[in-house]
Amino acid sequence: MTTKNKFFSIWNIVFTTLILATLGFILTRYFSTNDNWFVHKLTMKQDSLDVLVNTLWQVHAGVVTLTIAMMALIVGLNKEERYGMKTLEYVLVVGRKIYKYQDEIILSIILIFIQYWFVAYQALAGVVLLFAFNIVIICHMLYTSIKLSIYDGEVSKEIKNYILIECKKAISKENKEINNGNK
Repeated sequence: MTTKNKFFSIWNIVFTTLILATLGFILTRYFSTNDNWFVHKLTMKQDSLDVLVNTLWQVHAGVVTLTIAMMALIVGLNKEERYGMKTLEYVLVVGRKIYKYQDEIILSIILIFIQYWFVAYQALAGVVLLFAFNIVIICHMLYTSIKLSIYDGEVSKEIKNYILIECKKAISKENKEINNGNK
């Protein structure tokens, strides 16, 4: 089977953080300098912007912290194996395309600290962007945890298909090596 880094993908995290921070600064700049119909429809006039920004930041930090704690409890109880592979390892690490479960947790925590700079400069667009992205990450983590806990048959099928694909790749590679050696 292919070897994947079981820890975290530092470059995915760094790239995503830089993209989100840049996009947050661009959106903040756009909303603070433009005064057109689009900006008026998407923004609200608030006298105490700092209260709103601080509240969003507190809610963001609370939701992320509580979610990580709950997911650790839900996922931590799973010790099952299917076809010789731990279901937890497959769902959280191997079966992931872009972000592993650990990546999502680390990214959520980093985004709280990145969001501090938007809060410090009262950049509402950046705060909302990071909050919205983190909500998407949290929903994906919740879906993964529910899938692992409830949809056992689906996870078994995915593991079976993964093992079959990896075996086919290994057999194909070995056949190519044998054919290249015989020619």
